Amino acid sequence: MPDAIVIIGDKWARKIEKGFLQWIEDNEDKKPAEWGKFNLKPFIQGAFEEATGVAESQFSDMGIGMKFNLRSPLAENWIRLRAAQDIQYIDATSKKAIRQIILRGFEEGITHQKQAQLIRQYIGLDPRRATALENYEKALIESGASPQAIEKAVLKYRKRLIADRAEVIALTEGHMASNEGYRQANEEAVRRGIIDPNEYEQYWMVTRDKRLCPLCEARAGDTAPIGGQFTKGGNGPPLHPRCRCTEGLRAK
Repeated sequence: MPDAIVIIGDKWARKIEKGFLQWIEDNEDKKPAEWGKFNLKPFIQGAFEEATGVAESQFSDMGIGMKFNLRSPLAENWIRLRAAQDIQYIDATSKKAIRQIILRGFEEGITHQKQAQLIRQYIGLDPRRATALENYEKALIESGASPQAIEKAVLKYRKRLIADRAEVIALTEGHMASNEGYRQANEEAVRRGIIDPNEYEQYWMVTRDKRLCPLCEARAGDTAPIGGQFTKGGNGPPLHPRCRCTEGLRAK
């Protein structure tokens, strides 16, 4: 069953990545005030709900009949807070990038037209990637490259940075939601008295692919009480951005 949670996380990660890139494309020709916000909630809710279905199938295999209520206050609150968290982050970083461009325009005498062009370049980038793009452009200017060559190179580098950020957001949020849906279903089963927490425990499962890092590998097989902390720390996977670990439920 936990393997299914990884598959769900990957599935919704692809949907998030596609949606984020589409959001950027839809806003590239707009003024910053018209950008709006990338809405993560439908994606997070979809992954969360699908993962609870996996937990329901697991309980059925155990001879337990249970229907997880997605409308529960705990579930709705987690979905709302998680979605809002990243929406604010995207919005705030866009604003910071714009402030940096305006300040640079004041210090270096960049025209309003050039500032507008730069602002469009930074949509969807966080401060770290925005700084990387700015430094890359400065290095090209100092190298004496032609304006046409600079524009082409900056555009190409920006696309790489956008693609990288889209992947980070997608994998992190997709797997966060799928893990949380599965986790909350197990915890609700305990709250309802359907499964005995003295008989079952959570255990950490790693995905053995190219993304597996030493930190995650060291947690393989780590255990925790249902709804509790793992012995090596934390509420459970994912552990870091791009993490594809998950947790399972087993008899002690």
